[in-house]
Amino acid sequence: MKTTALGLATLRDVDFTNSTAAVPMVLLGGLGTHLGLVVGAVTIISIDEYLAGIGIPVPAAIGVIFVLIILVFRRGIVGEAIHYWKRWDGG
Repeated sequence: MKTTALGLATLRDVDFTNSTAAVPMVLLGGLGTHLGLVVGAVTIISIDEYLAGIGIPVPAAIGVIFVLIILVFRRGIVGEAIHYWKRWDGG
């Protein structure tokens, strides 16, 4: 993934790879939660940077990690946290 220095995106930055990168971020963080978008993006980008730094093929590893996390956290990370908080709180 490319990092944008100024936080601006041009039409060159909007290609298939960058457009589809948002889908796992949203699903991983949790649909229907604003915090889930941020958590998913930070998680995917952090994993991407870490794996690239140690020399592991990033797309394959991200795919495997994504499938495992989706199997464990069906509502996304934030969605599961909210679900368990409501169960624990009694609401």
